Amino acid sequence: MSKNSDIEECTEYARSTDDGNHQDLHRDADVLLLGVSGVGKTALCSELARRGVKAANIPIYGNSPKSESISKIMERGSPLVIGLVCHWKVILQRRGQRRGWNAISQHLYGTDHGSEHRYFEDRELALDDVKKANRLYRELGCETLDISGDSPEKAAEQIIKLLPQRPASTGATPERRVLRL
Repeated sequence: MSKNSDIEECTEYARSTDDGNHQDLHRDADVLLLGVSGVGKTALCSELARRGVKAANIPIYGNSPKSESISKIMERGSPLVIGLVCHWKVILQRRGQRRGWNAISQHLYGTDHGSEHRYFEDRELALDDVKKANRLYRELGCETLDISGDSPEKAAEQIIKLLPQRPASTGATPERRVLRL
């Protein structure tokens, strides 16, 4: 956890770095969460902030993010990078709660999919996003955390347990662990 950081500072940090914004600030994070839309990145960052942890998140979609840019962050040894995993049905359910955000689908994929709600209801798009995320996690060798059906509180507890256990960076690709709640 951040030394001398307070909840207010961590909360503002989580807000300002939400969805990959202000990537120049990611080096200051304790935790960097990666995940597809609907996996629960923002809620988990908020919960970590409530516990005094500086957490940022980067969405995975299309051709972004590039593994090279995240690898550079990982090489410096800070922050802890965690790929969030969730069953595609849960992702679709969460996306369905945000149906009014079709503009995001158009922005992320650069096209109108022919239906106002397709991005939030399309099984194939959700599966494609999950495959891209898993591929990225393998490339990075980052820790993964399956949060299917679990609360942000439980996931935050698991992440906090990992923070003091982190070895100093050796520049080598870390062994990938899959964590289950």
